[in-house]
Amino acid sequence: MGLIMVLASSLTLAACQNHEKAPAKSSLPATYFSSANSASSEAQKQQIAINNFVGSLKNNYKKLFKVSYDQGSDTVTLVPISKDLKEIIKLSNQNNSEGIKAWTSFVAGLKKTSANVSKQTKDKDFKLNMTDYSDHSKILYSVQDGKVLKNAYQ
Repeated sequence: MGLIMVLASSLTLAACQNHEKAPAKSSLPATYFSSANSASSEAQKQQIAINNFVGSLKNNYKKLFKVSYDQGSDTVTLVPISKDLKEIIKLSNQNNSEGIKAWTSFVAGLKKTSANVSKQTKDKDFKLNMTDYSDHSKILYSVQDGKVLKNAYQ
């Protein structure tokens, strides 16, 4: 089972890479935001930052998850596709202690990512949900503004 912890560590490292940085700047000209309605302008800036962050997630997590974003609910859904992550979930579903340790290590990176995106985009409603790979309607882990809302294995 030591292999599972190594896999979790490498998955966690991959999940955390490039998420400590602010989202990439928009390629829109600065005049795009010079509106008389600053609240609307701030909302537009926030949405651009979120869209940039979601693009970064899709790029950085492409080997771990299928990433989708629902703007209406301000939620990113992560569907595991990685063989190693699926194995960790499978073992955690069996209440295997090594699988649960690996899971805990992995989701710590998602919690940090959530806190960072909330801070950087000033969007306290932005949520990350990870689903079960075999049942996409079953949320295994949910985090918002760095606060865990659901953890199936805790």
